[in-house]
Order: sequence, then C-alpha cells, then structure tokens
Amino acid sequence: PTTVKEEWEGIASPEAVYLKANYEPTSSESWITVMELIKKCLLFSGTEVGIEKMMKTMKSLGYVIKDNTVKNIKGKTNS
Repeated sequence: PTTVKEEWEGIASPEAVYLKANYEPTSSESWITVMELIKKCLLFSGTEVGIEKMMKTMKSLGYVIKDNTVKNIKGKTNS
C-alpha cells in the first residue's frame, strides 16, 4: 500500500516513479539517451515529460548526464 504522500509524488513526478521502478545508478559505464527514457516513460505513465524536468529528476536520483546521455544507468532485473 502506498501512502498519500507517495501517491501525490507519483502524480507530480511520474518520471521519478518510472525511473525508480525500472532503473538504478551503476558504477560501470553504460548509457541511454534522455529522449529514449522520455519515450519509455510516456508509454509507462501516459504523461509527457519535458527534457529539462527529466534531466533534473535524474540528477536528483544520482544519474550522470552528459550531452543528453545518461552515463551511469542500468535496468533493474525483475526476479
């Protein structure tokens, strides 16, 4: 069960919910473009997120972004 706070945060920042559910920062170098993540997030949440908002959210979650490419990201494996 989610709290009211978590529910409101999900509404305000669907990109953060998507990123936390599907990706995690990694120390090894692997990359994906920010636009690719925005497209995947749109499919996941149905909400379009601007590139500036996505980059700001990603930086706050510990991702390194250079030239609109996330340099330290890996997909979570669902087990």
